[in-house]
Parts: sequence; C-alpha cells; structure tokens
Amino acid sequence: MHTPAGPVLSDTFVISKPLKPALALDCPDSLLWYWEKAGGISQYQLYSYVSGAMRPIRQTADTAAFLTKSLFPSPYFAVAPLLAGGKTGVRSPTRRADFQNAGCYIRNFLATLRGDKAELKLELGAPFLVREVAFEKRVNSQYAPLAVLNQFGETVLGEDLNLQDGYNLYRARISLVDGRTLYADENLLVYLGSDRFLLFPNPVRQNEELLVLSKIPKGARFRLYDSLGRTVAEEDLIAELQGISLTNLAAGIYFYEIQRNGERKQTGKVAVH
Repeated sequence: MHTPAGPVLSDTFVISKPLKPALALDCPDSLLWYWEKAGGISQYQLYSYVSGAMRPIRQTADTAAFLTKSLFPSPYFAVAPLLAGGKTGVRSPTRRADFQNAGCYIRNFLATLRGDKAELKLELGAPFLVREVAFEKRVNSQYAPLAVLNQFGETVLGEDLNLQDGYNLYRARISLVDGRTLYADENLLVYLGSDRFLLFPNPVRQNEELLVLSKIPKGARFRLYDSLGRTVAEEDLIAELQGISLTNLAAGIYFYEIQRNGERKQTGKVAVH
C-alpha cells in the first residue's frame, strides 16, 4: 500500500484454490483418499484429527494416500498444497470417511437380463492395486471364467451371450497385486427361451403353491397327474409367473405336462414332501 510517507508492506499471505479430497476405498484396515493434481505443486500436506484438532500427519508427492486405520483411526481427513518457500496453501474442507459411501475395492456388481443376453457391470471403489478383474459364471456346480481383464477403469463391463434356460448365476473376482482375491456378491438371473417353462420350488412342500414361470404363457395349459394317470391339478397359464395350488395333495412323486394349443411342450416330475 502506498502512503505519503512511502509504501507499506503487509505480511505475506497465500492465495490458492482449496483441493477437494474424495474417498476411493474404505477397507477394514485402511482408507484410500485421492484429490486432483494442483498446477505447479509437487508436494502435499495431509491432515487428520489428532488430540482434539486437525493436525499435519504426513507429506506426499502423490495425489492419493493410503492411511492405515491402526495408525490413523480418525475418519477425518484434509489436504493442502505445499508452495514454494515452504508455505502451506489453503487447506481443503475436512472430509469424514464414514459419510462417503465408499466400499473396499468393490462398490457394486449387477447382472441384468437384456433380451437373450446378460449384461454384467462391476463398479470398483478404485482400480489402485487391482491386478486383474474377472467375470465368472457357475457351470456344473463350479465357477468358470467368462472374461478376464487386465486393463480397466472404475467401471468394468461384460456380457454373457450363452444363457441357459433357468438359473444363471454370476460373480466378479478381483485379484490384487499383493496376492489377495476378493469376490463380489453373486447375482442370479432367470432366463427362459420362448417355449420353455420353469417350475419351482421342486421339491415343494405339501399345501404350498407350485410356481410356473414362462416367457410366453398365452395358450399354455398345465396338468399335474399321479402315477395312475389321474389328474390332480390343472390350470390355464395366463401370467408369466403363476401359482398352482397343491392343497390336500399327498406327499409323493407326481408328473406334469404343459401343452400349448394342444401340442405337448414340456413334461417332467414334481416331488411333494
């Protein structure tokens, strides 16, 4: 500032844009925070809540930081750029880990039926330290790989073009660089061809409903009969998912047939217990 007596200098001060840290991973033993790179900055100061206040805990040249929960148990985190001359830029807003809705590597896994194929979508908390991602399908009581990927981002997509009539069970596998393997929750899809029917539960308990699932029920008729050929239940199928009453039916093995417009389409057995 200029005055009649000459210029007057203020104390030095810093002008910088606050960073916006976000939580990528919230694992049982650690947190991974990240933020955008600030122009002209090569070092950052990290802060956590220690002894009643936000205090400096570490400096880093990266734009991401793993914090081990045993060393830094507080969920609070902030970061600031370190400027030339050793000055610290404006500290970011303080973030709280348990308010960020972050998962541990796997945020979400979803299998969706689209026509005659299954679309698979895996959302990662972050691809850091992930070596490989695989989509797997259960075949003959064990899982087999559908696709194995070594290059991916936070969203990983896959598909299955060879659906089986009935149940199709999927999972995603995550392999980390330290040798650990993680699995997403299983996803179940039920698929039926245009002239197929799925009966469940089978075996079915006495006096419970037997459910018949069909893609196109129109014109189909269900008949259940005993070992002597006597009809014990019979209904026209009018809904994609329809319940068949088995009230007062004795325990045992029964047989069914489904006809469409007088033509037999499917036969099988139903166990009642």
